[in-house]
Amino acid sequence: MNKHVYLCPDSVEGIFTGVYDAWASQYGHTNNQLQIQSYDYNAELFCDYIPVDEDYDKASKVARTIQRQISPLCYQYIVNAALSYDSRKADAIYRVIILGLHMGSSVINHFADLNVSTIDKLSRNVSNELLHLQGFLRFQELDNGILYATIHPKNHIIRYLGEHFADRFPDESFLIADTQRGCVIAYAN
Repeated sequence: MNKHVYLCPDSVEGIFTGVYDAWASQYGHTNNQLQIQSYDYNAELFCDYIPVDEDYDKASKVARTIQRQISPLCYQYIVNAALSYDSRKADAIYRVIILGLHMGSSVINHFADLNVSTIDKLSRNVSNELLHLQGFLRFQELDNGILYATIHPKNHIIRYLGEHFADRFPDESFLIADTQRGCVIAYAN
């Protein structure tokens, strides 16, 4: 039987949609693999490549399942890992969810499993970069009074930075530009 590779968008919602589709496929977990859709993946022989489109209903079902049947802490680890730049994240997340549905909340401490230790490492990397930028990001004030900062992080953490600075500067308007990914987050008071 051919291996089925689900090509997911590089987002939490995209990976969770891939998890949903792979689980629902009935091909069997050993025959499924998740991979981030990008221009540089190596195609293998005897694999069926299945493109995944983000589906927020499917993604929210996976999110609720992780939170209810595994744990909210495991969910946070998985979301952090999904924000990582590492291309191994999608399949590792899929495997940890499968294991977590069998083990429950103790899966997060099962470091003997390569996928669990990968998720832990990726999650810590994202958290460390976020904490670094929260402490050291400097804004410049534009002529119109808006605070502006540019970042080029390894991980996709701009959403968390926006939340942090919205709480920290509730009376200010600001823009943070992620030059690595070409996206901006804006906050207006």
